[in-house]
Amino acid sequence: MQPSKKIKTEVSQTKPLIQDKPLKSKKNEAVDSDNEEQTTQQPEVSQEAKFSQLARNREIEKDVYGFDVKKSQNWINKQRTLVFCSRGISVQGRFLMLDIINLLPHCKKENKIEKVEIKEQVNELCTLTSCNNVLYFECRKKRDLYLWMSKFPNGPSTKFHVENIHTTEELRMTGNCIKGSRPLLSFDGVFDENPHYKVLKEILIQTFGTPNMHPKQKPFYDHVFAFNVADNRIWFRNYQIVYADEDKELGQTELIEIGPRFVLNPIKTFEGCMNGTILYSNEFYVSPNKARRDLKLKKALERAKKVGKKRSKKEEQRNISLPADEVDGIFEGEDYEDGADLNGSFDDDYDE
Repeated sequence: MQPSKKIKTEVSQTKPLIQDKPLKSKKNEAVDSDNEEQTTQQPEVSQEAKFSQLARNREIEKDVYGFDVKKSQNWINKQRTLVFCSRGISVQGRFLMLDIINLLPHCKKENKIEKVEIKEQVNELCTLTSCNNVLYFECRKKRDLYLWMSKFPNGPSTKFHVENIHTTEELRMTGNCIKGSRPLLSFDGVFDENPHYKVLKEILIQTFGTPNMHPKQKPFYDHVFAFNVADNRIWFRNYQIVYADEDKELGQTELIEIGPRFVLNPIKTFEGCMNGTILYSNEFYVSPNKARRDLKLKKALERAKKVGKKRSKKEEQRNISLPADEVDGIFEGEDYEDGADLNGSFDDDYDE
């Protein structure tokens, strides 16, 4: 009985094999103490210093020109514009679309789409490409170009008729700008007066304005997009900013046109993305079909007037009555016999 009691006492005196806290060496304890001292001794850093430190520490990818390509952490305004067109677009309209793609570094281009169920196709493309702005060029009868400018997914959207198109290759202006540089947007004072122009101004800003710190944009302002209102239309121009001196003072700048040129004639503004209730309808807009029909009617009326004048002249010439002439009936009827007697008497007198 005594040995069994000894075994129990020995087992109760033994320590557990599993320890709750991990074992630490003297080196690890020294490192932890140093880190605690450093954390307590570090001063407070401002937010600007943190951003500068992050910009220095991150890896930088550069393109051919040596500019930063990697996504910046300051890129907050995530505006992307989807640019595409319909099938059957004209050559001039296609070149205009390519010019706009070259001017917008924040845009994404897509293949041509069919003119069937456009709303569903646009929604699907915007969700796949994660774009929230849409520029859709629609061509009808291979000569009439329309532009849909809308916000995805809740709108609003505006439909324009594109007129007076002149592409960059067609103009061949002397101005030039760096591809991917951010443009300055210049608006006419009319955009701040009327409510529907205020909506158009906001849509144009979010569509054509390149976001700050975008990965594909270059840190330069070397060209201007000018939007002016005249004759109830929006006139688009693209100018290069040329500095006269090396100091680049704003008071000594010049503007040289680059291209392209086009005119936007607003038709209707909708509440949703390419659908919804009509917020504004342009009462001065005349469809190109009606304009061509009026022109044909005008030419037809002018032609009818000319033909009527010719017919009236002919009728007047036919109805002209001249006074009777005594000499006209000498050799006809009784006048001819009298003339013969006269001739005979003249002959008798001559013989005598």
